[in-house]
Amino acid sequence: MNLPAFQALCRHVSQSLQAEDADALGTGRPSKIRGETFEILWQPDGQAAVLLTYLGAVDDDHAKQVYEQLLLVQLTGWNDLDLRFGFDPVTRQVLLCTRLPAVALLEESELRALLERLQLQVERWREVLLRPARIQTPFAGFMSPDEQVTSRSARESGGGLS
Repeated sequence: MNLPAFQALCRHVSQSLQAEDADALGTGRPSKIRGETFEILWQPDGQAAVLLTYLGAVDDDHAKQVYEQLLLVQLTGWNDLDLRFGFDPVTRQVLLCTRLPAVALLEESELRALLERLQLQVERWREVLLRPARIQTPFAGFMSPDEQVTSRSARESGGGLS
């Protein structure tokens, strides 16, 4: 799909979802759709594209904990390639980064459905992902790399349990 066709596809989807600026999404600019901000970045060769969903800013008092949680969620979801977070240094917002199929294969109905699904989830994700919380993970019981080295050394010298 060439650039004009991609821009037309994004314009049609934006119009159907009542975006504030119907041309923004197809030109790589943030687009407000029903109060939420989305942006599409794509390679000119059409091989890679990503939809950015602006989740919001993190309270400075809890930034370290929240960013650690986001990285942990991303790590524990390693097999979900669409569970990736980013950070926009200009707006200081956390972004959800969702892969899109190759631009040549992207269809209006798929893009519209994805945007609608994300719109329904964004508010809930803000409440859950951008606030400090205790997250239970399978990694909680694993030893740190330093503990693993100490444990291995103790076993090898006969001082640890087998």
